[in-house]
Formats: sequence, C-alpha cells, structure tokens
Amino acid sequence: MPVTAPRQLQILEGLEAALKSALGDIEFARNDFTAADPAEVARVNMFDGDPGPPVEELLGGPKTYRHEIPLEIVPSRIGGVAEIHAIHGRVKAMVKADRFLTGLVDFLDLSEVASVPVPISEAQALETGLASLIAEYTL
Repeated sequence: MPVTAPRQLQILEGLEAALKSALGDIEFARNDFTAADPAEVARVNMFDGDPGPPVEELLGGPKTYRHEIPLEIVPSRIGGVAEIHAIHGRVKAMVKADRFLTGLVDFLDLSEVASVPVPISEAQALETGLASLIAEYTL
C-alpha cells in the first residue's frame, strides 16, 4: 500500500524536517534512487517506505500502522564506517528527543544500522549504512 493518506504524508514531511535539523551540515535526500557514491559531504537518503496493511484494525474503527521508513547513510569517503555510526547516532538522538514527532505519531523508533558494501569500481566498495525509522500511528 503506497503512502497516500494526507496524515501519512504529514508524518513523512515531519520526519524530513526533523532529520534535516538533526543532521546539520550532512546532506539530506528523499527517495533518491541513484547509486551511492562517496562525495565531499556525507548524505542521508530517506525513502518513504510502505506502511503495508494495518497491524491492528477494529471493525469499522481506526487502523494502526507500523510504517518502516528506510534510511541509507552514505559516508563522505571510502572506509567511513565510523562516520556512518556517528550519523546514525545523530538520528538516534533526534528520535530519543521526540518519540512522538510533535504529536504526529504514537511512537517513533530507530533500528540499528547495518553496513552494506556497494561496489563503486572493480577494486573498491563503499560501505553504506542501512537503518529504518519505525513510525507507529493510527488513522
């Protein structure tokens, strides 16, 4: 189920604003499907994800979703695993500071980060970080 409800779009826009603020000088993108590439500045790419079917549904009543919102963390250089963890730490601090995203969600959480090598040439791979924000909300 794609994100179409106005409230779901508000939640994603709220997350985007909160992430941009928390990341400071780190570049932010949303739904950028181009290949990861090391740049002079680290980058976080947030994907809208898919809320899927409701996890709780009362007959004719509100529906509760557990929406996984993937984050791709691209360091500014090859071998930037420490930078990936530092950026993940900033996102974690943002989540801990406002678990309810100023009232937009019932609960917000962040998964641990996993390092994934992305080949950028025959001889080199760039470690990128993958994590997910998990927004629980009722519509």
